[in-house]
Amino acid sequence: MITLGAKLYFGIAAFALVAAAVLGFATDASVLGILSFGWSGPIGDQLGYTVLLGLALASFFMGVVTTAFRDADATAVTQVAGTETLPAPTPPAGLSPWPVVAAFSVALLVIGLVVQPLLFGLGVLLVLISALEWTATAWADRATGDPVANLAIRNRLMVPVEIPGAALLGIATFVFFASRVLLSLSKWGSIAVFAVAAIAIIAVASLIATRPATSRSVITAVLLVGGVSLLAGGIVGISAGERDFHQLGEHGDDGTGHADDAADEQIETETGSGSDNDAVTDTTDGDTEG
Repeated sequence: MITLGAKLYFGIAAFALVAAAVLGFATDASVLGILSFGWSGPIGDQLGYTVLLGLALASFFMGVVTTAFRDADATAVTQVAGTETLPAPTPPAGLSPWPVVAAFSVALLVIGLVVQPLLFGLGVLLVLISALEWTATAWADRATGDPVANLAIRNRLMVPVEIPGAALLGIATFVFFASRVLLSLSKWGSIAVFAVAAIAIIAVASLIATRPATSRSVITAVLLVGGVSLLAGGIVGISAGERDFHQLGEHGDDGTGHADDAADEQIETETGSGSDNDAVTDTTDGDTEG
């Protein structure tokens, strides 16, 4: 059943789509361009069409979220929490890491404006993820008065998305920034840095694993320090640029220039042979004339 709030958002989305189509047709857009959202064909006034389409997407997303949360209906929350009555909401007692992640994402976004567009895109993605996670956590912390039930509500909603998304994003981010660091160093320098970083990661992970009572704030601080260090190293590596790579055979087959020397000797031999042949030909011509 679609809730009352969801009907409002879905209505706004439908109105924005119709308005975008009308604006497109009024500004010489094609039917294919309107139906494909500009993928194949003109859409007319691009600014107005993009704004209306963005409003439609945002309203549709809010309608889906409102439907999933059932407009914060007390009965629906009670069913999800698995309790007979809904406890009174209390302020959250735990620390949320998402404000720190959001600040880190904004810093990456600003740095990407100066250093590289790829960093800017990554910063935008992290800002969106932080906003979504922060919103879900803030909503779940105030859903009921039981912190355990709040955590269960949040995990049921976000864990199926967080685990694969965090794995893919974490691997891609680590590989990109680590590669920038290693490519900016010399051959042996990159080997040394990679070995030290691997030993440090294994040591810290082993230490946290052997201490189950480690608080979330300590783990968050460790991850923050590691992320900032990786970000700083990647930015320095991007600024320094990649080291020069010499392909095998650039100065000969074995890199010593022997092949080039042999080629030069062969050319000289052929040139000398050509001169001898020319001399023999000149002598023969002289004898024939005599």
